[in-house]
Amino acid sequence: MRLATESGLQDDTFLNLLAAAKLFWGPVASFMVTLLIVAGCLLSSATAVSNSPRVLYQLALDGHLSPVFGVVSPRGVLGPALLLTFLLSMICLAWGDIARLVMVSATAFLTAYMTVHLGLWLRRDRPEVLWPRWSGVFFLVETVILIVGGLAWNWQDLLIGLLLPIAILAVDAAIRRIAFPPFHPAWWIKLYRGQSYKITKDFVALQVGILIFLVCSTAAIAWVIRARLDGLPGDAADNLLIVLVMTVGFVGVAVATWTSLPQVVSMNEAREGAEQLFTIALDAIVVLDETGVIRQTNPAAESVFGIDATGLLGHNLNKLLPGLAFDPERWPSRSEQTLNLPNRDSRILEVAISDRFSQNASLSNQGMQEYVAIVRDITERKQAQESLEKANEELEIQVENRTSELTHTVQQLQNEIEERQEIEANLRAMQNQIVVQEKLASLGSLTAGIAHEIRNPLNFVNNFSELSAELTQELFEKIENQAERLDPATSEDIAELLSDLKANLNKINQHGQRADKIVGNMLLHSRGQSGQWEATDINSLLAEYINLAYHGMRAKEAAFNITIETQYDNDIGEVNVVPQDIGRVFLNIISNACYAAYKKKQQMGAEFSPVLDVRTRNLGATIEIRIRDNGPGIKPEVLDKIFNPFFTTKPPAEGTGLGLSISQDVIVQQHRGELKVETEVGDYTEFIIILPKKIAEIRS
Repeated sequence: MRLATESGLQDDTFLNLLAAAKLFWGPVASFMVTLLIVAGCLLSSATAVSNSPRVLYQLALDGHLSPVFGVVSPRGVLGPALLLTFLLSMICLAWGDIARLVMVSATAFLTAYMTVHLGLWLRRDRPEVLWPRWSGVFFLVETVILIVGGLAWNWQDLLIGLLLPIAILAVDAAIRRIAFPPFHPAWWIKLYRGQSYKITKDFVALQVGILIFLVCSTAAIAWVIRARLDGLPGDAADNLLIVLVMTVGFVGVAVATWTSLPQVVSMNEAREGAEQLFTIALDAIVVLDETGVIRQTNPAAESVFGIDATGLLGHNLNKLLPGLAFDPERWPSRSEQTLNLPNRDSRILEVAISDRFSQNASLSNQGMQEYVAIVRDITERKQAQESLEKANEELEIQVENRTSELTHTVQQLQNEIEERQEIEANLRAMQNQIVVQEKLASLGSLTAGIAHEIRNPLNFVNNFSELSAELTQELFEKIENQAERLDPATSEDIAELLSDLKANLNKINQHGQRADKIVGNMLLHSRGQSGQWEATDINSLLAEYINLAYHGMRAKEAAFNITIETQYDNDIGEVNVVPQDIGRVFLNIISNACYAAYKKKQQMGAEFSPVLDVRTRNLGATIEIRIRDNGPGIKPEVLDKIFNPFFTTKPPAEGTGLGLSISQDVIVQQHRGELKVETEVGDYTEFIIILPKKIAEIRS
């Protein structure tokens, strides 16, 4: 503005700025200066509207101004504070001298800062005051600036600026005492209670919509006004348009901001709720700075620590609780600490400390960090816990002694029970052995008797079939000798009949011999355990008992049929065994395999083909015999019981449950071999017999 040297400009802000700006901006100087002045005025107004009511509100909450300025509407509007701000703004507008207004307001502002620094220096002995010496230095510097600058400008404006804070305090004192209803909070509260208040669900969307509407409205109004102002002379139309457009835009932004006031209400309610919880909490809550010094406490802290709130402020927490480290960053988040104070019993405290957080988001880069510690007195609980633990220890000792006595008694009873069980087991084993021997003797006698009865008529059939075949041969030879005397046709018929008769007699003799062999096997099987150790061809013995088992099933079930697959190892040679006993094992296992495959055939029908697979293998000192069927397999709950005496899954009329039990005794006890089983439910069962080649010398 010093570049503007034209006469007659005086203190006119617009003219001075315009004269100075023409040197730089030329023809657009008027437009730019108008834009700057309007923007500055609007921003100043916005600053006054946003900051002044908040300052008045906080001063009212702190008790320095009338309570009426602390009233907030349900929409978060600081009504009385805004009204006072509006009146002060109108007074400044009526005065109209910007330069003097700036000087007066700056003087009042600097005076307020001087008062603050002077108060901090005077209260320098209080723990909550930070840097009191610097405050004294600032006060002296501000005093010099105020006196020198004020007298250099105008002593009248300096005096008005000094008296302005006093005048505001005088007005506040009058508001407190005058019985005018709007000067008291009750009137405003009653007014606000009659207003409805409801926050829109989609509040953010509403704000954005209003802002877009106002921006568009501003653009539309600008175009309309521009059309109306084209007739004005010079730059007046452009300048007036700038004033109108910015004013409309500022009002639009103000309205959009007005819609955000419900958030102010929510913030205020949240703050009040937090303060209330902090005050009424039963546990002690202390706020610490980054060095661990107590800066704020709640009423409960006095009873927990036994020190009043004023005495706690300024103390380091680790001085009261020595168990905490010197550095707060090393404090555990939760711990138990012991509080020892003079003239007071020792107390046990549970301390929970939060992580470090910023006191204010804007101060986070300046190291203004705080901790919050929640302290609870658990002395009585710990004493009760110790008493309970002691009682539990005594009870455990009593229980242990009683348990030892009971254990000794139980052990004696258990020994007696085991002795009785052993005696009973021996008795049952003897009974089972007697029953088995009786049944085997009965079964052998019955089998031998039946076999002898069958062999007599069978011998008759075999002998007479052979004799009939010989007589038929002789008759056939005589007829051939007399063939010339007979009619040729008759001779051919007789020869054909004799040939058929001879063939039938041969078949009868063949099957009779086969039946005789089966009966012989039955007689061999019926001899019981009276056999001797012999060098036996295991492959031949297996073949005989496969044949016997097959025909035994055919005798029971005429429809029975099975595919028999064999693979014998010819290197096995002869093995020392009791043939009758080993044959009985083969017969039991093969009969069970045929029975299982036949039952599966009955269930599945024609799509299933029963197969019996028998294999032998030379293992050097032992031989291995595998008997496998493709039946339904053995279920896990049955597998552990199959070698138990009298256990069977067959119907009562089809099995005694002795076959596998006897087989295990013969293989394991008598022949010192192994009998194992492998199975998969629904797929197969395979019995594996391992026999040593030389066993006659260790037989029992």
